Amino acid sequence: MTRIPFTLIVGFLLAGCAAKGEFPSLALRPYEQGRQAASPPVAPAVPASDAARLARIEAAVQRAEAGRADFDSALANARAAVARGTGGFGTEGWIAAQMAVSRAERTREPVQAALADLDTEMRKLLMQAPSADRAVLDAAMARLNALDAEQSGALAALARGLSAR
Repeated sequence: MTRIPFTLIVGFLLAGCAAKGEFPSLALRPYEQGRQAASPPVAPAVPASDAARLARIEAAVQRAEAGRADFDSALANARAAVARGTGGFGTEGWIAAQMAVSRAERTREPVQAALADLDTEMRKLLMQAPSADRAVLDAAMARLNALDAEQSGALAALARGLSAR
């Protein structure tokens, strides 16, 4: 008499325990067979622009642009102070130039605050469904990032000029 392995017997017994009912087909689905679905997929609708969001974006850009004149004036004063600041580290001229550069640095606040406001708007926008406002917000952020980089570069050049003395 042949002996049937124990694992084979357990397998047969467990096969009888399978649930009865409908199971999903293992046949290829239409897209797996290369056929297209009966109707094309519908793209999600892009919500209309939010007028309040657009107003906040525009207000942030206007605040940054309004602060540009103050920065340009302070930058001109700082450049003049750095040019006059003869002597080395710790001299009266060097201290006056440092203070002028610091005053110019403080006038960058409108641009930095506007960028923070736009960043907040971007976070809110990304938490919602896609919106047509994204392009407007991206353009405003690019514009203010360029302005911020320009101002930062001008101040860095002045700081390098002071540290060389």
